[in-house]
Amino acid sequence: MGMAKVFSSDELPPGERMDYWRDRLIPDFFSIEFVHTDPNGFLGQVSGLPLGASQIARLAVSSGDYFRSAAMLKDDKEHFCLFISQSGGVHINNADSSLTLGEGHATLVDYARLGSAFYLYQPGKTHHSQLLNLPRHALLEKAPGLDIGRHGLSHFRDAAAYRLLLSYLETLDASVSGDPALARLAENHLLDLVALMLGRPSRQTLHESAPQSLRVARCAALRQHIEANFRETHYCAGVAASALGISERYVHDLMDEEGKSFSAAVNHLRLDEAARLLADPTHQDQRIAELALSVGFGDISYFNRLFRRKFGLTPRDFRHAARY
Repeated sequence: MGMAKVFSSDELPPGERMDYWRDRLIPDFFSIEFVHTDPNGFLGQVSGLPLGASQIARLAVSSGDYFRSAAMLKDDKEHFCLFISQSGGVHINNADSSLTLGEGHATLVDYARLGSAFYLYQPGKTHHSQLLNLPRHALLEKAPGLDIGRHGLSHFRDAAAYRLLLSYLETLDASVSGDPALARLAENHLLDLVALMLGRPSRQTLHESAPQSLRVARCAALRQHIEANFRETHYCAGVAASALGISERYVHDLMDEEGKSFSAAVNHLRLDEAARLLADPTHQDQRIAELALSVGFGDISYFNRLFRRKFGLTPRDFRHAARY
């Protein structure tokens, strides 16, 4: 996800980094307090993406303790925070409930209650996490009856809605936040997916806005799956459908919305990758048939035909032209 950098400790002299983080950035940006616990020095980086009244933040930090104290509660920050641990080793306390998040785990915390997050010390390790700050009133409209104090913190990892949420997050970038209408739409999709993930969507959410949000998220998940697997020779719509837990027909429906067929999308990526390798001097001794196979083509004649149609040159002539 392309987000704007908010802060990097590398941009300040070593003696000023932690003070700025503790006294200015963390209280102002997150409305929390900080105590450093890493014996090897301080590291902190934050990138952010505003979406309407919501905020997505990505953090890379050394070990430390973060508190939503009684003094901080006076700021009347009316948000929930979906805390996603991307590298593990974070202990969360909120509303008389506590748990430890491993890699890929997430939980929802309530900014209106006392809380803390302890990034546990692990030698040589930087903690990576993603935070979704969501307006309290907006999420409660989508998920009425949500009460962390009553239900306690919960782990989320393998639920389908959670996986779709992660896929959708990867598609968002600064261009979305720059368009107010797109930002509001993206925010609504996030709220729908979180409500579904929590298992408490309102009837209106379930039947009106959530189906479209799910479709958008599934499109994002499908694009990511294609980009990750197009090099596999036997990769096809059926393989993608099985991996994503949807029907093969639904895969083709989603691709129709993208304006191209599944095979066209896969071949586009394969041809671009082939062109990149042909122009790369480090691959100049690789046989073209081997190169075609490495990007997913099992038929060299088919590869040659598609390559010439797209680039106007045979693979051999393309490689020669790239050298001179």
